[in-house]
Amino acid sequence: MRPPQQQRYTATLWIIFALCCGAAHAQSYPAKPIHMVVSFPAGGPSDLLGRALIQKLAEQLGQNVVPDNRVGAGVDPWPGTLDDLARLVKNETARYAGIAKRAGLKPE
Repeated sequence: MRPPQQQRYTATLWIIFALCCGAAHAQSYPAKPIHMVVSFPAGGPSDLLGRALIQKLAEQLGQNVVPDNRVGAGVDPWPGTLDDLARLVKNETARYAGIAKRAGLKPE
């Protein structure tokens, strides 16, 4: 056990530390707009779907969401054969149609 004088000293340091720090003020999350990466060029069908989803997301979160178009983001630079590429395009189209349907949008 520590001597009483050392305990008082430690307690005094903790009190001074607590008074100097003050209360921490939390920011509302997030303080900056959310950037959502859309991996296709602006103006294309995937970009339009991405922007519609961003609008719904912004409404639900009550926060600004900004589209960030980065061509090729998240895409394998070489999918393999042309059959693999055709299968990839078909799967991605079906996936985006499913996302749009769940979000309450009507894909054209």
